[in-house]
Amino acid sequence: MKLENFNLVEDYAISYNGIQIDLHNNYDLADLHVHYLTRKFIMVWQLVNNEIGAAIPQTLELEFAGLQYLSITPRDPEMPFEEDRTLNEFGFIEASESNIENTTTNFRTNTDEHLVFSLNGGSIIRIYSDLAQIHVK
Repeated sequence: MKLENFNLVEDYAISYNGIQIDLHNNYDLADLHVHYLTRKFIMVWQLVNNEIGAAIPQTLELEFAGLQYLSITPRDPEMPFEEDRTLNEFGFIEASESNIENTTTNFRTNTDEHLVFSLNGGSIIRIYSDLAQIHVK
């Protein structure tokens, strides 16, 4: 997967246009879109807390084009539904690896590994595509 216009800089933040964007503390996952015909998956993140006061985007769309793999595990029924919107962490994982504890945030822009998003509500979103890019709104 090629990360076109962003990089992972922590297990909870991305770098976009020279700005570090903390998805865990400042954004909620607002929506997921799967476009089967065009093989795209889009994660929509909405700003909910701007503690740093910087000009960070209100809405981020993380688009995965040329989608080859997508899985979403069920949420933890013991967790409050509000936790489904909050990122716990993300990172890369080998395609053959099933233990998500083995993710890494080695900040590559080209990798054959899957990108895994762990949400506080217990769901795991695992993605592999040809290209990933950020669109701001």
